[in-house]
Amino acid sequence: MSDHQPIEPYVPLSASVIWDIQKRFYASAGPKAWSTHTVPHYVTGNAKVAASYARVLVGFLEDALALGQDHPLGRIDPDRPINVVELGSGGGRLGFLLARELDELSARLGLPTFRVVLTDFNQANVDGFSKRDEFTDLVARGRVDFALFDADEPGPIKLIHSGEVLGEQPEPNPLMLIINYVIDTLRQDAFLIRDGRLQELRYRTLLPPTVDPQANDASAHVELTSMPHPVSMPHYNDPLLDGILNRYLSGLRAAEIMLPVGGLRAIDALMETSGHRGCILIGDKGYRRLADLDRRRIGQPPKHGSFSFMANMDAVGVLAENHGGEFLTTRAPYTRFTMASFALTGGEPAALRRWKQSYTDHIDTFGPCEYHRFYQQFRALKIEPELPMLLNLMRLSCFDPVLFARFGELFAKQIEEAEADQRQDLVNCIEEVVKRSFPIGPTDDVVFLSARLLFRMRRIAEANALFERVTREQPHRRAGWFNYGVCLEMHGDRNSALHAYEKALEIDPDYALAKKGIERVSAEAPSPA
Repeated sequence: MSDHQPIEPYVPLSASVIWDIQKRFYASAGPKAWSTHTVPHYVTGNAKVAASYARVLVGFLEDALALGQDHPLGRIDPDRPINVVELGSGGGRLGFLLARELDELSARLGLPTFRVVLTDFNQANVDGFSKRDEFTDLVARGRVDFALFDADEPGPIKLIHSGEVLGEQPEPNPLMLIINYVIDTLRQDAFLIRDGRLQELRYRTLLPPTVDPQANDASAHVELTSMPHPVSMPHYNDPLLDGILNRYLSGLRAAEIMLPVGGLRAIDALMETSGHRGCILIGDKGYRRLADLDRRRIGQPPKHGSFSFMANMDAVGVLAENHGGEFLTTRAPYTRFTMASFALTGGEPAALRRWKQSYTDHIDTFGPCEYHRFYQQFRALKIEPELPMLLNLMRLSCFDPVLFARFGELFAKQIEEAEADQRQDLVNCIEEVVKRSFPIGPTDDVVFLSARLLFRMRRIAEANALFERVTREQPHRRAGWFNYGVCLEMHGDRNSALHAYEKALEIDPDYALAKKGIERVSAEAPSPA
């Protein structure tokens, strides 16, 4: 830090320029922050997370319906969708996967329909995911919508397709929120508890003299220093925030604490629109309960293009309890990453048996946290599992496309010797994986990989359909056109095959396989009469 220089005086952390620096990074990076994996996103953006979240939201809705119209939570208009607002949707993959899961579950169980609303503060991100073809059907049926929304300055949410404005009027139905890796990036304050005294930790931001604070990549270079500052209560003149500080002053011996003021204000403002009725799901690295905060130190925030702090789940839990609700957090002690669910019941207690059981079954027993840890450990083993194990892993992941792509070459190596029932199992797996395909980066090549595997299993019709999809989604990919041509040729459609080979040759005039394909189908063409 010796070459860093301060760019501001010591101020409350929530007032620091560090938050503006972070926003500039995300605004400039746009969708590339996710497609280049500069910002890690697999841990909260996989099929296992979507399936688990969907089950918890369905359990909560079933509890609400069971309460009936006499309870605030049970007052549901079945003709209006249950809005599921995702904050910081980034690349859009989780929103897509979650919308699919909720659509299938609600139809199968006869529940009111859910509508997933993907939001982001960055217009480039909203433009990026709102124009994806994968959403076309879901949007047409009212299962998905999009909005520009800045959680740092919460206000009404205007939906792009329906034109509705959420929050302009009281919402008739409970509101669901998805908040993954957002709490830790919104404005926070910091406090020090020592010897029964509460002090505010004020911060200043430092940068190397060669880095312009207005530069888009300045966030990768920031360092922080802190200094204690006296506090008198009430500090905020806000019952929620001051109540949390009093809780920590009486319940902790010594600690440095982050208070997520930005996240709490955003959640409270959004949930107020539904009368504080709804379910919140948060996936983040953070502290779960009061005891986890004791003797903690803040330190420098980790950097990943931008930066992030540890999230204080306990503070969000206090918000839920203040509105008559409760919260659940994962119990695994071996990971900082956690998933928590918060139930707000409109100020009146409610028995939420299905919500609790769904959380236990789908998140706390072997949920996304355990799945991701297992996935990392399995990759570290560097073994080549046999086909039956690979197929079981795919089921465990809820048929996650990214995992499928990781094991693509292993599938290809083993299908020639696979038994008939294993091949059929793989065909079924491919069908589920392709449904969930939502490529973000160049390594997400699931559709092409699936088409190749189907072709090698002599499932030519299915392979043909997927190669045709590749030519639509990646029209400049020569291998897509060539393989599509091969399938068409095997089906006897020489004219269409010729066109596909010519498209491949147009992309790469030296493509020898395409030239041979053209010669072959041209030679087979019947002579003119």
